[in-house]
Amino acid sequence: MIQPYTWEGCVVKVADKIAYLGRDIEDARAYHILDMSAYRELREIVGSTLGFEGKGKKAFRSGKAVNTTVLINDLIVDMCEQSSPEKGLCFSEEYFKFIIALKRFSFSKIYKHWRLVEFQHYAKIVIETIYRTLMRTQVYAANGRVSTALRLFPKLCVEFENWLVKYSNYEPMFQKDRKKIYRYDTKSVFDIKNDESFQKCVIEFISGMTDQYAIEIYGEIIQF
Repeated sequence: MIQPYTWEGCVVKVADKIAYLGRDIEDARAYHILDMSAYRELREIVGSTLGFEGKGKKAFRSGKAVNTTVLINDLIVDMCEQSSPEKGLCFSEEYFKFIIALKRFSFSKIYKHWRLVEFQHYAKIVIETIYRTLMRTQVYAANGRVSTALRLFPKLCVEFENWLVKYSNYEPMFQKDRKKIYRYDTKSVFDIKNDESFQKCVIEFISGMTDQYAIEIYGEIIQF
């Protein structure tokens, strides 16, 4: 992974990490992933790293709550106070320890929770099914006949063929000027006749799917 080397890139990376710290905990609460022992552990993390009083210099500024709003406010305030052109972007020792402890908590209590592990197995099946289905269309794509290969899956057919028209050198047999009709002023990024390029094209298409859309497409593929 390439590390950011500009101030802007560092800010974006830190902001992303801060946002996910709180968001993942809130989602875990909403989906009943956390039990009472987990809440007690969260309280202990706050107490051991930042303190409960709220009066000390390094105390948790927004109280004892651990949520997205609190984390964004407190961590950004701390980073602004601690950072400088000489030191770079950094947190105080207390808040840095708090971040590390919170990440460990998320991995042990959220990411490795049995329900999420089971969902990961399901998500793997969904993504791999869509991937294999689309990869089978390459031979049809070379002749502009993706719509024939995906005729049983109308929603997937429309979206994937439009994707090919927009980002590859694909020309549909029944509407060769579709790129002009839709006013797609885009250069071809993928070569459908090249195996590696077509594979990248499929992967890029799938990576842009929302979870809900991927599940809908999976349902369309396996239904009889």
